[in-house]
Amino acid sequence: MLNISSLLKKLNPKDKKGYKAWFWLLLIVLFALALRLWFFVGVGLNDDFVYSDLSNRIAEGKFELYIHSFIRPMMLLPIAFFYVLFGISHYSSTLYILFSAAGILVVTFYIGKILFNKSVGLLAAFIASFAPIFVIFSSEVVPDIPLAFFWGLGVLLFLLGEKNRKHANLNYFLSG
Repeated sequence: MLNISSLLKKLNPKDKKGYKAWFWLLLIVLFALALRLWFFVGVGLNDDFVYSDLSNRIAEGKFELYIHSFIRPMMLLPIAFFYVLFGISHYSSTLYILFSAAGILVVTFYIGKILFNKSVGLLAAFIASFAPIFVIFSSEVVPDIPLAFFWGLGVLLFLLGEKNRKHANLNYFLSG
């Protein structure tokens, strides 16, 4: 039988600088990225083509502003940036979403660390690393993963404002 308390004790970083926690978090993020590449979807049906086409127009400088073209700039601009860097492909289309997925794991770790301790943060990040909805949507061109990342980042900044009163106003402002 799996003993959760003994697992948490083994994961509990004892060093003051947090190198052991960073090492485990790095392994979790690498595991998650490998899992997402294994189940890679790429540009699929639905809105993926629209996001890819509009991002390509932005990257080529041929973008025309009309009522439905620029509804999601935080989706289109990063994808256009990766198109400029790497050209157009399934992988460059989803790099922004993959980075957002990795960011979700880091944010999850810090929320768990603030609310409980480093071990809980690592366990939460590990569970999020193989959650099916994150694995599948992390390699599709949909705004769900970046939205979840920025939502989690807002929660994290709010919690940091509650914890550290010195920079509370800035954290509250940045949390939205």
